[in-house]
Amino acid sequence: EAHYPYLFVYIQEPMTQLDDSTEWGLMMKSLQGRFDEATKGIIRQGIEDGSFRISSNHITMIANAILGMLHWSHRWFQLEKGMSGESIGVIFADLVLNGLATSRSD
Repeated sequence: EAHYPYLFVYIQEPMTQLDDSTEWGLMMKSLQGRFDEATKGIIRQGIEDGSFRISSNHITMIANAILGMLHWSHRWFQLEKGMSGESIGVIFADLVLNGLATSRSD
């Protein structure tokens, strides 16, 4: 929320288009790699400690799904017209951690 304008510019720049010969391009790719690996690490830790019920074969797919959901927010997020970044974070966290469906007992 505090860095929204910068995030918008960052998300708009495809990683594949960054020039590896520039300091900025190398830094952005490095930061993206660290962010991706941190996300996978959190998922991996959750699997290992039993917090998450997904297969370890799906860590990359789950990380991509979560990051895709977050990265698309630049298309619709407008602080002055809606919820705060914190409120959206709570909703997204609930969606990722608890899903949409209610638990059913047959």
